[in-house]
Amino acid sequence: MDFLLEIAAGAETEEDIPQCLRTRPVLNQFQEPIYTMYRDLSGSRGFASSGVLEIPYHVKVLWLDENEVDDKDDRRNYLILLATLDGAYLKHYYDNRG
Repeated sequence: MDFLLEIAAGAETEEDIPQCLRTRPVLNQFQEPIYTMYRDLSGSRGFASSGVLEIPYHVKVLWLDENEVDDKDDRRNYLILLATLDGAYLKHYYDNRG
């Protein structure tokens, strides 16, 4: 992705920017921490004979502790939103298996 950002930085017109960068979603200040958590924890998935598993709960809680998300409501919101992202990933994974 860094090479695409370098191309975009040197672009003189909008048409010089790759289409994937022009149309990519931009996260707001509330979405960014959730996506960061998801990206950080995606590699901690387990695997079973049926395929990938959801991100383990204890890993989610450890991430919240390490990032000092201490407010009870915030923690609940992080867990709910992360479960939503993770569920969408798992649905896509299992729907597109050959």
